Amino acid sequence: MSPHSGSSQTLLLRATVVAMVLGVLCGWLLNTWGLSGASKTLVLSILGLPTTIFLRLIRMIIGPLVLTTLIAGVSQMGGKGVRKAGLLTLLWSMIFSLISVVTGLGLVNLLEPGRDLHLTVSAAGVAQGVVPSPPHDIFTTIAEFAPTSVFDALAQNRILQVVVFAVFAGVALRSIGDRGKPIFDLVQSGASLILKMAGYVMAAAPLAVFSALAATILQRGLGAVTMLGGFISEFYLALVVMVLWIGLAGFIFLGRRVFSLLGLMREPLLVAFSTSSSEAAYASSLVAIQQFGVSARISGFVLPLGYSFNLDGTMLYSAFAVIFIAQAYGVHLPLAEQVGIMLFLMLASKGAAGVPRGALLGLAVALQTFQLPQEGLVMIVAVDALLDMGRTTVNVLGNAVATASIAKLQGELAVGS
Repeated sequence: MSPHSGSSQTLLLRATVVAMVLGVLCGWLLNTWGLSGASKTLVLSILGLPTTIFLRLIRMIIGPLVLTTLIAGVSQMGGKGVRKAGLLTLLWSMIFSLISVVTGLGLVNLLEPGRDLHLTVSAAGVAQGVVPSPPHDIFTTIAEFAPTSVFDALAQNRILQVVVFAVFAGVALRSIGDRGKPIFDLVQSGASLILKMAGYVMAAAPLAVFSALAATILQRGLGAVTMLGGFISEFYLALVVMVLWIGLAGFIFLGRRVFSLLGLMREPLLVAFSTSSSEAAYASSLVAIQQFGVSARISGFVLPLGYSFNLDGTMLYSAFAVIFIAQAYGVHLPLAEQVGIMLFLMLASKGAAGVPRGALLGLAVALQTFQLPQEGLVMIVAVDALLDMGRTTVNVLGNAVATASIAKLQGELAVGS
């Protein structure tokens, strides 16, 4: 089942690409015209409206979609199947979290993008306009996995808490046998309904993409990109290396079929890149993975877990950015301390996908925890929109490959050409 047919999906993909090109061109033209303060604010407000509405509509459906597909998936799998799929997902997440952080730390130390900036901490020593959250200890972080109310979790879009509730509900639904069939049918119908709604919302994606890119370039211009060009280009080089790791894993488990999966994921990846939102790409990712041959129960279970735990791009970004800031301010970090930062980031990143700019907040916490110059965060904020596009895309790609590979290991992947 898909929210839109193959022909309309191809049309939407083409429209999204065109919107990206036009958005960049429009933003560049508006930026070169030198709009005054009031005019620029008005144009940014107008451009921001379609993107804001689109993302609000996406957040409207993402919680119910995860809830219904996950309950349905778990209820069909049985206790042993749930445990095995859950353990495989967590194991995959741990392995790739380690790969992501090591890749980020290795390349940022090799390339040293902040070496020549020679920044100094001001007298205030505080990043203006950025208030980092206090670091949570491990016990508080684990406790926050448990929802106090599923309705509150849905309202706040706390996807990890929705996942916890849905797993409990799915296991309980299976345990009551035939008495649960009406509920199961209702959940299945609800999932179909939400996917259809997702199709309607995704039809507005090209407009949102155009607005988001035009606003970003109008607001940031080329100045910020020029100043931090080395950091941006080398970060994207690190993302390319991460994509190669993900592709290698996909080839090991899926063989040449991994290229078919990449073809099906074109639309979700474009949406993720242009909107910097994993949520915006969730519904189309789910459809693409099922078209690839992954069973509904595996895709409905593993993909939501991946969105909370398997954040390859976010992990790499956090490691790369922390060491970059240290380099920019001339702070030497011995290997032992970098390993400590790595372990901290592996824990702190979990659940970040459900928090707006979660990676940026995680970076702020890491800077505060390890007493690094928090003023560096302002420098990162200036270009974070460009960085977020890349890391979000890698997150979405990593979850697609993980879901398909785990389905193969579970025997839940249809045979394809």
